[in-house]
Amino acid sequence: MITIPGLNNSTPVTDDTEFVGRDPVPTQQYPQGEDRRYSGKQLREYINNLPPIIFEGAMLVLSAEHSARMVWTTSDEPVFVYFPNDIEGPFEGALVQGGEGQVTFLTLEGDELVAESGLTGTAGRGAPVSYKFIQPGLWWLGGQRAEGQVPGP
Repeated sequence: MITIPGLNNSTPVTDDTEFVGRDPVPTQQYPQGEDRRYSGKQLREYINNLPPIIFEGAMLVLSAEHSARMVWTTSDEPVFVYFPNDIEGPFEGALVQGGEGQVTFLTLEGDELVAESGLTGTAGRGAPVSYKFIQPGLWWLGGQRAEGQVPGP
């Protein structure tokens, strides 16, 4: 992960924006731990080329590490993904049902999930969905969806 002082989820980034940050991959020119200059374009390319997060479990509460990333599930059993209720800024990502287990998205108590026709589950193996934080207490879900499941006791 690139650590860039002063950069947060609400910092506007253009191709010409410059940042100084620690290089995550050691190179001869930039040994790990040394500062390096990044343009906004380079930073976006780095984020876009991050590998997916492979998730093998049955329950996932999204966190900051899932923002601007793709999650790939592998379970053949149902998977339940919960949106956090402590997010304060931009947060969005994507998920693909990689296993046979349908993925159902849920909010924590008091939050609302807006999804067309109330469809909160993935439509099948290979189905992509995207999610986005709209404002405190409100999330959006889109993509290839079906009726979600109800978690057991």
